[in-house]
Amino acid sequence: MKKSGLVYGFILILFIVFFNCCEKDEQYDFLPPDCSIIMPADSSEFYVGDTIIVNIEATDEYGKVQMVILYIDDVVKFTAKASPCQFKWPTLNEIPGFHTIRATAFDPGRNMSSDECVIKLVIGPPVVITANISSITHNSATSGGDVTDDGGSTVTAKGVVWATSSGPTTSLNDGITNDGTGTGAFTSSLTGLSPATLYYIRAYATNSATTSY
Repeated sequence: MKKSGLVYGFILILFIVFFNCCEKDEQYDFLPPDCSIIMPADSSEFYVGDTIIVNIEATDEYGKVQMVILYIDDVVKFTAKASPCQFKWPTLNEIPGFHTIRATAFDPGRNMSSDECVIKLVIGPPVVITANISSITHNSATSGGDVTDDGGSTVTAKGVVWATSSGPTTSLNDGITNDGTGTGAFTSSLTGLSPATLYYIRAYATNSATTSY
């Protein structure tokens, strides 16, 4: 019985020593966690209006990441209490140009580390659909279109172009209309057409970046 008691006492001492060592390790944790932005890649380009997916991975020596904070241009946008984590950044109201994405991870010892990348937002092309042709006469017709997306910049002109050769443009055509600005549907009147002639017609929309058809 005396020998058995010594064994149990020895095990108890080992348990206490082990517990105190672990407690001491966490108490004196001076090592910061690892924090990485997995995506987007540095120097990536996106259109204004895109939703950018930001994936972050953070690890700590003791397996505990207390918080991850995501900053866009030094402004807090999202927080998470677990890793890995994913954030969705809508850019519809953001300005074109360079933006800095920074992720900062914290561990229970109040240590922190950060990773960052820089992305560029650019104006995209507008999206326009050509309407069906109707009200055809010997020298006129009606068409139009619908601008469904401005590409992140105001549409300054929209209408239709036509020509006897395929692929008419705003600078190379036999006729053009200007039917307003902005997004939405519009109606165009084609006049001065020649009888018994085949015409190619398509809608256009122009923003600060380009003209789409």
